Amino acid sequence: MAGKRRITGFTRFILVLIILIPSVYVGSHLITGEEMDLKKLFNFNKSEAQTESVTEVTKEDNDQLKKLNWKIEELEEDVKKLEEEVESLKNQIK
Repeated sequence: MAGKRRITGFTRFILVLIILIPSVYVGSHLITGEEMDLKKLFNFNKSEAQTESVTEVTKEDNDQLKKLNWKIEELEEDVKKLEEEVESLKNQIK
């Protein structure tokens, strides 16, 4: 008669996790009232996930972008002036 195989503690732990984690996930969605969408969870529909990342550009964003572009141009002009000044000072030293 062959001896019985015993389940080790680690195997019990893994089996509990396999059952516990999905049940906690489902339970948390049921409690919070969120919709469970397994397609989003596992990203089965990749084209849908890509379109969700697109954000709407508002007028405030455009205004801020214009201000930042203007500031960049202003700083580039300052850099050119400072480079010219450095070159003139180098020439004075020589």
